[in-house]
Amino acid sequence: MAGRASVRSIVTVRCAILILVLAGCAAARAPEYPVSHEPPRAVAVRTGRFVLRASAWVELYASMEGADGNVVMRLLHCEDETCARSSVAGTAQAAVFDTQLGAYVRHGWAEDAAVSRLAMDRAIGPLLRQEEVLVERLVADLAIDRSREPVTVAVTHRARKDLPTVDLVAGCLTERAAVGCVLACAARALAERSAVYRAMGEGGPRLWPFVSAFAAQAIVGRHGRMPSGEGSDAIVAWLAREWPKRTGGEESASDFGARAARELGGR
Repeated sequence: MAGRASVRSIVTVRCAILILVLAGCAAARAPEYPVSHEPPRAVAVRTGRFVLRASAWVELYASMEGADGNVVMRLLHCEDETCARSSVAGTAQAAVFDTQLGAYVRHGWAEDAAVSRLAMDRAIGPLLRQEEVLVERLVADLAIDRSREPVTVAVTHRARKDLPTVDLVAGCLTERAAVGCVLACAARALAERSAVYRAMGEGGPRLWPFVSAFAAQAIVGRHGRMPSGEGSDAIVAWLAREWPKRTGGEESASDFGARAARELGGR
């Protein structure tokens, strides 16, 4: 009997040791953090000159009534929800944005992120083939301070009109349209680096969306969507008549900007 008890004790000890070893192996294999199947809050595709970026906060905010372009540009570079909420704080949309952001991230963003990513992937080819020539032309026409840093462009497909975003899903479908839209949005973001914009003085914020969009569309040879609002038709007509003087070398960037502000100030 004593022999049998001894055998049982040995077996019990060995089983206990085996269980501890297996438990240790399982613990070693377990991931340190739980795996999440949610998409990242921002998705981006980069070329040499552009970063096409879609994010949950830009998509949500840009779809709201009265959304402001300056807020979109702040949101564009946010990496987390804290930054996003801070960027919208104090605006007319802040309360609704704060209320809806969490639910949108959990239930709506995954589909929108997938749609935006597919659209960005489709636009990459045309951009890679043309971006060097197009950007050099844009830099020259708008007298933009040179930099090799890529320009980040906001990609959305629910944004309201006249915001500094690119709709590659419904608004800019063809290759030429996509390139023109990206170029126009990039130009709008580079306002502070343009001698044309600086020469406009106080008129710059109002006129620059028209000038930058017109310059970009002229480069790609396409007449795309222009900003709307009071006096927009007169501004576009003036640019159609006067812009060749700038691109043809008849007028410097500073002179053109100053004249635009002077002659379009009341329109």
